[in-house]
Amino acid sequence: KLYLKIEIDSVFINFYYSHYTDNWIELENEADAKYLSTEVAGGFVGTTLGMYASSYPVESGNTASFHWFEYKGSDSTFEFEINSE
Repeated sequence: KLYLKIEIDSVFINFYYSHYTDNWIELENEADAKYLSTEVAGGFVGTTLGMYASSYPVESGNTASFHWFEYKGSDSTFEFEINSE
């Protein structure tokens, strides 16, 4: 199993991964989030959050299965959990 975690505030995005949920390893720290803002982009950017896997640029017949997704945000309108197990 591989766990992925993204933490976003109004300025930065931090990316992590782990084989266990109590030992997170940093992939990218303080990536600039300003390009996701309507002010910088000049209008609605349609930012979405989801899971995606790619073998780019190498073609592959491999697959990725996602069995769990959880979102914890400050807006209760968009809080949800998906569990396909």
